Amino acid sequence: MQSIINHYDTDDHMLQRVHVEEHMDDRLGGPNSVGRKFLSYCKNENVNPLDSIPDVDIKFKVYRISDFDGKRGTFYVEFVLMLDWLDPSLELCENNNPDFHEHYWPKPELLNLSPDSPDLPDFESIVPKYKKDEKNCNGFGIHRASLTYKFRAILYSRLDFRNYPFDSQALELSIKLSSIRIPGAKQGKRPKACHPKRWRSNDGGHELIPECDNLPEFSLIRLASMTYSSKYGPYPVNNELIEYNNDIIKDKLYQDQFTLQIIISRDSVSVLWNLVFSLLVIDVMVFTAHGIAISELGDRLGINLTLLLTAMAFKWVLADALPSTPYLTTMECYVISTFAILFFQGISFWFISDAFNYRCGVEEFSDKRDYRDWITGKKQAMNSTSTATMDMSCETIHILDRILLMFEVLCFLTKNIWMGYQIKINGQIAVSKKTKFEDLSKLKEYSMIKKLTHIGGENDVKHKQLLRRRSKQYATKGEGKETRSSSKVFVGRAKVGAEINALPQSPSLSPPPPPPPQRVDEAGVKE
Repeated sequence: MQSIINHYDTDDHMLQRVHVEEHMDDRLGGPNSVGRKFLSYCKNENVNPLDSIPDVDIKFKVYRISDFDGKRGTFYVEFVLMLDWLDPSLELCENNNPDFHEHYWPKPELLNLSPDSPDLPDFESIVPKYKKDEKNCNGFGIHRASLTYKFRAILYSRLDFRNYPFDSQALELSIKLSSIRIPGAKQGKRPKACHPKRWRSNDGGHELIPECDNLPEFSLIRLASMTYSSKYGPYPVNNELIEYNNDIIKDKLYQDQFTLQIIISRDSVSVLWNLVFSLLVIDVMVFTAHGIAISELGDRLGINLTLLLTAMAFKWVLADALPSTPYLTTMECYVISTFAILFFQGISFWFISDAFNYRCGVEEFSDKRDYRDWITGKKQAMNSTSTATMDMSCETIHILDRILLMFEVLCFLTKNIWMGYQIKINGQIAVSKKTKFEDLSKLKEYSMIKKLTHIGGENDVKHKQLLRRRSKQYATKGEGKETRSSSKVFVGRAKVGAEINALPQSPSLSPPPPPPPQRVDEAGVKE
């Protein structure tokens, strides 16, 4: 294509005529923009181009999910992204071979990418395809276009380990459609992202091929998806609801982001046998300490401390398997309950053994008229007016020891019934019955209390003022002390002066100009 540019002099006489050939890249269209034929079609139909941006159906076909890293919060995925839309301006193309630089061309952006993602498509070189349906068999229109991208990426994901080892994670594939540039409009237009209900519904929508599961610890349970505005997210928070509703009323709410959640559930069989069952054995062995005589405190505490150290090893195993989290997981609660039982048993053993030794463990106190005070340890005679501290019989002490045993059994049953309930409500069968889109914004460990903003500039002004004060202090100290040499004062002033000059100058804070030099004539009189 050629255009003619005429050059004239000041008297409007034409000097020369220049033919300029336009390059292909000078066309209006391209990725995330519309071209000339799209604008021409809107003009012929007398419609606003801003209101004619086609909706885009988004479909994912996943070929591989692997390398799930719970500590980093990443996973590897290979998938094909399919975009479909209806563009009536394609009827203006010739020979059913359109140049999409002249029409509508959406551009997707894959979110949550990690820096070490291996392979991303070249959005500039992959051109849309024209899939004309002469008979309009699907009933959605004749002039359909589609784009297909293949991604190999490592993505970040928000993970929730509260129910570990019965946890389910939502791995998200999130696509955001870039704003469409329209010539003559001050702002672009956000295209609407839609579910694949038109041309891809016969294939079942989003697909995960059977060979895509490469997660040995997890099972792929279900899929969930949602379209929403990138401005507010899938679930607007309370302080955004007023603005969100105003955008709905003013018809300014755009729907430019699409997220597919792949719900995976951990296979907890290995953890149940290696951790839960092992801790259950430790909990049962706690009861054996009651088979030792009450007076043998050292032997009883020997069993207690041995079991406590064994349980501590499980805590280190959990710490190595999970990332640092600001909450306790289900498994950590189970381990800590074992610590609590052992701690309570050890303290109770000491109390019961101490009472036994002071009340019924020594032969010299077989006579009930004598007793040893528990606080002072003195042997005292029992009379009608004296009161023994912690006065109890041997029978009472034995009953107290058995009550402690029953309490430990009750704690054992309670914690294991609770663990069984967690298995039931968080198992894979229960997770597969859910259909909702998981709200990951409710995870407080990934959210801020309020929005943080900063412009800056005030620190530069304060720093200048501080340096000026320091400069004056150097000058004052140099004049008041004779011990300080003039060279040191000069060096100090020069250092501060250099720091001031290095800062960006402000008209309000710039130092006053130095006074003009005074000349002295031969008679010694200043001019």
